[in-house]
Amino acid sequence: QYPNMGDMTMDGFINVIDLVQLVEVVLDGIIYIDYMDLNQDGFLNIIDIVALVEIILNPETLGCTDPNAPNYNPEAFYDDGSCDYSNTVIDIDGNVYSIVFIGEQEWMGENLKVSHYRNGDPIPTGFNGDDWSNLDLNQTGAYSIYEDQPTNEYLFGFLYNWFAVDDERGVCPEGWHVPNDEEFIYLELELGMPWEDANLYGWHGTNEGGKSKEVGTLQHMNGFWLFPNEGATNESGLSVLPAGRRDNADGEYLSLYSLGIFWASDNFDNNSMWLRQFNYDTAQIGRFATSKDNGLSVRCIKD
Repeated sequence: QYPNMGDMTMDGFINVIDLVQLVEVVLDGIIYIDYMDLNQDGFLNIIDIVALVEIILNPETLGCTDPNAPNYNPEAFYDDGSCDYSNTVIDIDGNVYSIVFIGEQEWMGENLKVSHYRNGDPIPTGFNGDDWSNLDLNQTGAYSIYEDQPTNEYLFGFLYNWFAVDDERGVCPEGWHVPNDEEFIYLELELGMPWEDANLYGWHGTNEGGKSKEVGTLQHMNGFWLFPNEGATNESGLSVLPAGRRDNADGEYLSLYSLGIFWASDNFDNNSMWLRQFNYDTAQIGRFATSKDNGLSVRCIKD
């Protein structure tokens, strides 16, 4: 715990007195104090002085600089300590996820992208197509990043096979779990799906999928879904994105930008598991089953 970044005198104000002290420290060149390092690059130098001058002259640029925080301020270049994580959950890797409240449920607002089980053991990754397709032989849990592109990791999270999802060490943060089919049904009912539709296999409901999909298409700024992204309003706040999948047959990556597909935690039969699917060309939700060696996205729900 240290004072607000830039408050050198720790008096609760950022002003010219703090600037004088920072200049003295930079000129001295010996002391390194974390809360004086305005750009957090590990050095105290002229860049930090310039940044502090900008802060003093333009105090409106202060705010929460963490994009993962619900009160993120995109105009701020300096963190004033206001970042609020009260409606977030953090996984064992330190990834921060927003929380979405729907009825009596609490859902992660983003896809899981954790690389370790809850106990700290690493989840295997880095498999080529042939190796991925054979992981079911030993029921090896694994994850992939779509086409191994870091941008896809950041935007869409990881694709996990069922053996990772079902591992007793747990992929979700403490106090959270992978939702079962019944919990997905509850979600759909809360979004307005008629009861007689909720237990149907296949595409069901009317616009509950649209209520869950991030708004926008590839033709628009900040859009990720293929056109037309049918019915998308995201009024639920789930912000479902089209992360695609990894095929069990040959490890090929498929359907980025066109579908988002999520594991449920319970069996459809001995060889396959329930899932939920969202597509660019429908506002419905798909209730299907798939084999355990596919790579799908995960959304965790609070216990």
